[in-house]
Amino acid sequence: MAATAGGSGFGSVSLPGYVSALPGESGQRKSAAAAAQAQLDAGVPAERADRGIASQVGLARRVSHFQARRYLGWAKILTTELPATFALLEAGRTSEWRAMIVARETAWLSRDHRTAVDTELAPRLEALGDKRVETETKKAAYRIDPAGFVNRLSNTVNERRVSLRPAPDAMTRLTALLPVAQGVAGYAALSRHADTNIATGDARGRGQVMADTLVERVTGQSTAEQVPVADPPAWTTAKDSASPATSPNKPPDGTPDPDPQGE
Repeated sequence: MAATAGGSGFGSVSLPGYVSALPGESGQRKSAAAAAQAQLDAGVPAERADRGIASQVGLARRVSHFQARRYLGWAKILTTELPATFALLEAGRTSEWRAMIVARETAWLSRDHRTAVDTELAPRLEALGDKRVETETKKAAYRIDPAGFVNRLSNTVNERRVSLRPAPDAMTRLTALLPVAQGVAGYAALSRHADTNIATGDARGRGQVMADTLVERVTGQSTAEQVPVADPPAWTTAKDSASPATSPNKPPDGTPDPDPQGE
């Protein structure tokens, strides 16, 4: 009989069973499920099992420990609290990605509200594309708990930050996660400045002007080339931001990442 972790965040669900619900190749899922079972067979305490299983899932899927823990959370929601959506997935009538979108977009709801969204959305899920699944799930969640929906959006402002990532050929990726109005305003200002410079004869490309202007305004240097060479940075960890090969919607293994905030 498959072991369970009744005292952990997994509830009474068979760990290998719901780890197998994670998106990814069959071999990866089997590897992670086997690791989950081994953890429990060895008598690992439930709390430690949570952490150890996430590590094994991360290795199997080639993602960070932080990303793996999120996948485990979504898998639990999908297999234990979204029965109609999970039934469609098991029957091959929707994709893993779309099922995980539903799990992602209902994760903040109470269990009863989540079940209500599941019941409402499941009959239409098979006919919806990825974007419509996201939109319709958000709409249903808002109708059920409008105050919670607004609070959730308000709380994301507290997650604004700047991160730095290495890139090939002595380049880096400097990324800012900002409220939409601030991000749009910043990009628009850089765009206008680049257009003005190019119109007056600047030979650089538009993207080059925008990048140089960003560096100049942040560092206070008159030109980007005057920035002194600094010591190699301590790169931001995966917990703080996605890796260089990872966009907010595409983890390294190519499976879309169902995380609304990229974290």
